Amino acid sequence: MSINNLEKVIEPYLKGSEKQFISYETKNLLPAGENYGSTMLSLDINVQNKNGQQETIHCVAKTLPPKKMQEFFNTKVTFKKEVAFYTSIVPMLEEFGNERNVKDLMHFTAKCIGARISSDPNSQDVNEDAVIILENLKHQGFSVGNRFVGFNLETTKLILKHMAKMHGTFIAFKLAKPVEFQEKIGCYLDKALDFVAPDDMLDNLVKHVQRHASRNLNCIPLLSKIDENTRKMKGYFVYSKYREPFGTIVHNDLWTNNMLIKYLNDEPIDVVFVDFQVLRYGSPARDVLFFLYSSVQLDVLKTELDELIEFYHSELVNTIKLLKCDISLFSYEAYLEEMKIAAEDTEFCHQMFMLTPLYTIEGGAIDLSEWEPTNIAPENEEILDARYYDRLHFIILDFAKRKWI
Repeated sequence: MSINNLEKVIEPYLKGSEKQFISYETKNLLPAGENYGSTMLSLDINVQNKNGQQETIHCVAKTLPPKKMQEFFNTKVTFKKEVAFYTSIVPMLEEFGNERNVKDLMHFTAKCIGARISSDPNSQDVNEDAVIILENLKHQGFSVGNRFVGFNLETTKLILKHMAKMHGTFIAFKLAKPVEFQEKIGCYLDKALDFVAPDDMLDNLVKHVQRHASRNLNCIPLLSKIDENTRKMKGYFVYSKYREPFGTIVHNDLWTNNMLIKYLNDEPIDVVFVDFQVLRYGSPARDVLFFLYSSVQLDVLKTELDELIEFYHSELVNTIKLLKCDISLFSYEAYLEEMKIAAEDTEFCHQMFMLTPLYTIEGGAIDLSEWEPTNIAPENEEILDARYYDRLHFIILDFAKRKWI
């Protein structure tokens, strides 16, 4: 769990503060199963100012996953992309906000302390010394939600507001500066994972989903549709459909563990998104659908889902308008069509693929070094939280009701 030449990574951050690196300590941040795409470390950096006073900077270090996971996550592409997000794209968007008199535009991201793709500053290739160092938001009062329970209505609306700000900011930048967007941002968004799901993996996944769907009699007539739409996961990581003008940055993995919430007197007051390694260009509806169906309390979804979809759209339009761009093409009707396309094309299979790891109980997940794609359908079903089944049945039946499958 060492980080080679850590002082070089954080040197630009310390330079302006006249602080000197002294030492650091690390430990694993997350138990097995809470993150598969990287190794996450809690990092405490000890520094000293010019008067000899010492302090600790609390950080999180993101490093490469074990070698066998690097191919699945296309780490040579995705890690470089995330480094570029924090070191190039975020500052560029902040400057865009300043130009439009909108301060703190990228507030939904964590502050980057330092990052590199290689120990060789002249290299363009990701190696084992790649690291991203972010502020540890838990020391500022942020926390991760309970993935088995999901978010309540108030927290959900705050998350959607920040999500709309993220999507809307990139749309506005694209509209205002199309050439710069393509040359300086779009170049990072054409690739993410390059993984084509093997047939044996999909066979296992379909059988797993159908078996548990059959526990609800209303799902039984939908078994063939479950098969057909779950198998769309084969090409999920390679392409996606979207329509202009809605094309924007898509996080692609916005669920409970990839967002931190700050509360004051039990009221949510702030949200930060993390883990941007699989971001790409696509439909914002992908993030909205995946978040809502994977991470919001079922009671909220059953009564407020349509209102939440409308709320997100309103916030998206408000962000584009705030950044002084034309909103005439972003009607609610056009956005509903965007939702339908995303649901049919990617987000049903995405839910079916991710629901099992999302509902694997703590201690039940396979360690990163032992994980295989076929493990997406566990043989030991005792590792699944009981709430998995209600979530699964609701998603299947609601997608069918909306004619998305």
